[in-house]
Amino acid sequence: MIYPKSIQIGGHVYQIILENIPSIDSESNVGEHHYGKSTLRVATRNIDSTQRSEQAIMETICHEMCHAVNYIFCHSELTEKQVASFSQGVYQVLSQLQLTADVKCKLVPIV
Repeated sequence: MIYPKSIQIGGHVYQIILENIPSIDSESNVGEHHYGKSTLRVATRNIDSTQRSEQAIMETICHEMCHAVNYIFCHSELTEKQVASFSQGVYQVLSQLQLTADVKCKLVPIV
């Protein structure tokens, strides 16, 4: 699968960094949104060092994008549980519409 290298959210360009590690931090998180660095970091390995599935990686990218949206537009008012639920819904819709990372699409305005 081809993953996005960057994404623009609210005028901010975030670099998407895929790391060949099982965890981003000491708390076993597999993703991180960092506003100050404009990065979304995602681990590509499981705790047992096996490769995470493409779906799991894309779900994590979507989750971290939702953290960025929450930070920029909602002033971080959503809880982790709310971000997790919302990001699962967003990922499901994008997948159903086949708008995942390996699909190139062009949005055309409706006239």
